Amino acid sequence: MKEIILAALCLFAGGLVTLTWAQKKAAAYKLANIKIVPFEKTTGEFEAEIDAKDERAFFNEISKTYLVTVEVAGEAGSFELGRKVEIVVMEGKKIKARKLEQIDLIGGSGKVYMPLWIDAPLCDATTITARIIGQKSASTLKRTLTVFHCGE
Repeated sequence: MKEIILAALCLFAGGLVTLTWAQKKAAAYKLANIKIVPFEKTTGEFEAEIDAKDERAFFNEISKTYLVTVEVAGEAGSFELGRKVEIVVMEGKKIKARKLEQIDLIGGSGKVYMPLWIDAPLCDATTITARIIGQKSASTLKRTLTVFHCGE
């Protein structure tokens, strides 16, 4: 009988510890960077990242797709159910891609990277907007690329 009472007390105490831990919220996450890397389908190779000073012109690039990674910074090892990243890609005035995804466990470096693929071709100025939803303080980040063109 003593063993049953002791086991019940241990389970109750363990539940209180778990409940107390679960109530502690991680500090607000922040968006740190949006990275865009072209992928050439004919070679299977990634190219150099498209950065803010990129002078390349992507003209009628139907064999390229683009890997977008949104960098989320937060407390290492934290996870908050309901905190999500929304990524919207606008090509000119039309939506090219949209994704809403739960933010994964923040890694030991204090970061996690949320990916999105953009299909080819891109023919107009392209704006990528990311925002965190599900937390009190807002975090939004935007990148606009004017390197994409199409024609004859």
